[in-house]
Amino acid sequence: MNNQDKFFEGLNFEKCEFEYSFGTQSCYKGPDGGFYRIDHFGNSYVIEYAETEEDAKLNRFEDSDLYDDSLSETQLIIDIQTDLK
Repeated sequence: MNNQDKFFEGLNFEKCEFEYSFGTQSCYKGPDGGFYRIDHFGNSYVIEYAETEEDAKLNRFEDSDLYDDSLSETQLIIDIQTDLK
């Protein structure tokens, strides 16, 4: 399980992998047709969103919700999964 899988586990999102110039990266296609991934910057986790598969393949993800990494891992997963639903 990669680091992102725990956030999408049980949400009925389809895992996708795209090749970029810096390597392969995973994201997840949601039931709404959008593409999502979780990243970590500084002291925050962020949901990143691409509206279409083309945008995801071109690595055109926009930052969405931010979560402070001082939350416990359990609470962080609950909060992110709630927002992804």
